[in-house]
Amino acid sequence: MDVEEILAQLDRHHTQLPRTILEEAVARREEIIPRLLAVLEGVAKDPVLFATDKSRNIHIYAMYLLAEFREPRAYPLLVKIFSAPGRVPFELVGTVVTEDLGSILASVSDGDPSGMMELVENESANDYVRALALDGIVTLMAVGMRTRDDVMTYCRRLFQLLERKPSAIWDGLANVCTDLCPLEVATEIRQAFAEGLVNPLSMGLGEVEEALEMGPAGAWEARVGRYELIENTADAIEWWGYFHKHDKKGKWVPANTDAEDDLENLEEDEDSLFSCLRTEYDFPQPYRRTEPKVGRNEPCPCGSGKKYKKCCGLITGANLPA
Repeated sequence: MDVEEILAQLDRHHTQLPRTILEEAVARREEIIPRLLAVLEGVAKDPVLFATDKSRNIHIYAMYLLAEFREPRAYPLLVKIFSAPGRVPFELVGTVVTEDLGSILASVSDGDPSGMMELVENESANDYVRALALDGIVTLMAVGMRTRDDVMTYCRRLFQLLERKPSAIWDGLANVCTDLCPLEVATEIRQAFAEGLVNPLSMGLGEVEEALEMGPAGAWEARVGRYELIENTADAIEWWGYFHKHDKKGKWVPANTDAEDDLENLEEDEDSLFSCLRTEYDFPQPYRRTEPKVGRNEPCPCGSGKKYKKCCGLITGANLPA
């Protein structure tokens, strides 16, 4: 199976998990990466073209595969795509936003939180996207690319930075702080609840107090498994609804994962959305550090006199107040 055939098949709606096709894509990783990046470039240029045809899935597969491949060139493209306002992100990928967006962003970030921070702080972006981008930053901590101090320093800044009106980003901020045990922001998070910024259906103040009693280690242990990178696309998307069916008792069960019927029914389509995409793009460069690397215990370059880890830390380069 060549790359063109793999992509043409992934461009279709499948009723069964196309594990074999995805394995072929992984086997041709180096060949397929530029084509997957081209797909994301196409989405970034014209999301409506992809969002209006619900039978198309190539752009979603591209996101997962590039996450599995840890491809940093996908990072700025995904940030641009998910910066779209309103319901556009959900029209593009559905509940992938709420289920896996944080994991996908973290997987292509090469440990750099700046793109996710850009989303978190983008008031024009969908608030759920912003909250899931914050989850992505916590995921970097979960896999050892950032420290808890880094993440909590950033979260503390967010309590001052975010517009003070109820929204999903406030729910997300309260949730991640609780997952990490909000010792450093106990006053701020209680004030957020007092102002009604956090939806009580998302979480209650009692959960915050419980996390404070548990301490950082205990609170984090209770959340093990929530923050993970994309390791295998087929395994990561197994939850998709149309890969399951009801059994006689009304329970959801996995459908056949061979996708044989899908392949047998595949017909050539000269007007395929994938076929109209160019094969060469001037891809944006991955996010790169522009300043010299500063040790965590060295003086902060901002001139505050504090150690870097206690001052700018994670937020270096972000659009935050001094």
